[in-house]
Order: sequence, then C-alpha cells, then structure tokens
Amino acid sequence: MSQFESFLDAITANENIKHVSFMVDSSPLLFFELQDAIEFHASRLLLLIKFCGSEIEEGPAIKGRTKLAKLDFFLRYPFYLNKALQKLGREDLALHLEERETRSIEATMIRYKYGPWDKKYYDVFAYLMAKGLMAIVPKGGIDHFALTPEGEAVVEMFLRQDAYNELVKRCQIIKKALGRRSGASLKEFIYRNFPEIVRQSVGSIIEGVYHV
Repeated sequence: MSQFESFLDAITANENIKHVSFMVDSSPLLFFELQDAIEFHASRLLLLIKFCGSEIEEGPAIKGRTKLAKLDFFLRYPFYLNKALQKLGREDLALHLEERETRSIEATMIRYKYGPWDKKYYDVFAYLMAKGLMAIVPKGGIDHFALTPEGEAVVEMFLRQDAYNELVKRCQIIKKALGRRSGASLKEFIYRNFPEIVRQSVGSIIEGVYHV
C-alpha cells in the first residue's frame, strides 16, 4: 500500500475526522501527479510534526513556518540530509544511500527568499486544519504548528503501515541531529553548507543532487 493510500485509509477510518473531499474536478484520482496531491503532503507533515516537534500544551508542535519548512526540506531530500549529518559529524546517524537514492526526492521544493519553500504549504495547512488534524497556535508572536488528538490518531495508524517506514526513520534522524535548532539556525546552516542552493534563482526548483 502506498503512502497516499495509507493516508486515505487512516483519515476515512477515524470517525472523529471531518468528511474528506477531493478537489479533482471531473478527473479520476489516479490521474493526480502525486506531489501535487494535498493529501500526500499532509501525511508527511503530520509525521514531521509528530516526530520532530516539541511538546506544548496543545500537543506535539513545530515552532514557526521557517523551521517547519527547513526540517521538511531534509525530509524530502534524503541526500541533503545525509550531507548535513556529515557536516555535523553525525556519521552515526548518516543514511546509507545507494546511488539511485542520492537522486531521489520525496517532493520538490523551490529556492525562495529564505531558503527551501513550497507554495503548496498554505493549501496543506488549510486542509489539515479543516480536517481537524492540525492547529496553528500563536505563542510569543510565533505560530506553532501542532497536532490535534485526531492528528495524533492518524499518525498512529500510519505507524502500522510499512509505506511510512522510511519517512519515520528520516524524521527520527532529523529530530536527533537538527531538532533543537531554530528556524533561523536551520536557514543559516543550509546557506552556509549548500551554496549551490543559494546560487539558484528565486523560484527555481531545488534539484536532488549535491554538487561539490
């Protein structure tokens, strides 16, 4: 079962989650480009918040959009995660990627003003909030992206699906190596260690190959 199918099973099996509707016009769902499907991104962000977030009163949460986007960058681009671990001297956590994996991308991002970003985030946030899976909680002038109890229940269903094993593993590695950093610190780390991203024009797609 794919990640996408697992997500649909999880949210439709939980009676506390609001009814799911798909914005597919008249086209069959299978014609979706996977990385354009809101549900595909929603499932990844739920896992990211659960495993890389810190506990606040409302539940596991990631502090700020910048931090969420930068952690998501490493989740989407496993080769860049591997290089980051090497830069940090955390070879004990380094992924052992084969050649084909170094060119794989979970889903592309663009180079924006403050580093990796995805314009679909706003749609994904709205989707997760509409389904009652995530809340945006203002604290100290900064938005915290927090899982609701329903969101945590969906994550628990994901954990019973093999399709999410690799994402969960990467989330756990990211938490150990980078989870304590602020959004600004993560942005500076990317700019300092991956100059090829900085050299890209604003709005261009970040490729999945690291150029020495």
